[in-house]
Formats: sequence, structure tokens, C-alpha cells
Amino acid sequence: MLLEHSTAQDQKRYLSEKQTADYIGLSVKTLQRMRVSGNGMPFIKAGARVLYDINDLNAYMSARKVQSTSAYGER
Repeated sequence: MLLEHSTAQDQKRYLSEKQTADYIGLSVKTLQRMRVSGNGMPFIKAGARVLYDINDLNAYMSARKVQSTSAYGER
């Protein structure tokens, strides 16, 4: 279920755990491990649900862009 947030563009903003996993190409289990270890993306806890702001996901992924595999090791 995708939750909507009204903006000027009326875009979809919050993704469920499953939608987030699909969006960034990881498993739900990997997202859960990342949350526990503190190495993951910012998330929102809404009762029992975990939601991710799509803007945070895009920023997280952009910050991890590299030009080569050797550049990845330097991080």
C-alpha cells in the first residue's frame, strides 16, 4: 500500500518496506538488517509499520554512486 502525501505535484511520497525493497533492489530482510545495524536509509515508524520517504531513498542511493570498483573501496 502506497501512502500519499499532498504536494504541489501530488506525488507518491512514502513507500512500504516491500515497495522500498523493490524500488532499490534489495530484499526486505536486507532492509531489516540495515535498520537494526543503523547502516540503512532513514525510515518512519508508524505503529507497527515501517515507511520510507522516497526523497530519502533517492538521496541515499545518490550518495553511494561511484565511478569504479576501486572508488567503492575508498568509501
